[in-house]
Amino acid sequence: MQKKMREQFDRRNGSVSRGYEEGASVFVQQWKAPHFIWKKAVVKWRVGAVLYEVEVDGKVVRKRANQMRRRIESEGSPTLSTLLDDHVLQLRDYMQQSGSIRQQCIDNPTSSSRTPTDATHRPPPALRRSTRIRRPVQRYGIS
Repeated sequence: MQKKMREQFDRRNGSVSRGYEEGASVFVQQWKAPHFIWKKAVVKWRVGAVLYEVEVDGKVVRKRANQMRRRIESEGSPTLSTLLDDHVLQLRDYMQQSGSIRQQCIDNPTSSSRTPTDATHRPPPALRRSTRIRRPVQRYGIS
């Protein structure tokens, strides 16, 4: 009966069973004030049902399974700096293109360029006021 209840609870609440083998590459949550950061680590051994000893920066620390995530490293995957460099280059190209388009619009104004419309000259709408009748405050005091 206990097993059925646990299975039903896990199914309804999105429980994820996490298990890590010795030597597995993981990310662990480390507290560095004022927030947590994720660091690379290697699982040394399992201590309890959800408790592991992992090596982080040459130190062995205990971490719970909910503070760990799998880390998959492949040789072909791009590094963060490569991804950022690609993004910066794309952004630079976009800015150059938009700058040249903007310059063309300044050099060759056309009749299709936007002109101010009546909407920009309209007065702001009147504020809506409450019509609720309010009773005066009855303050506590000696009358």
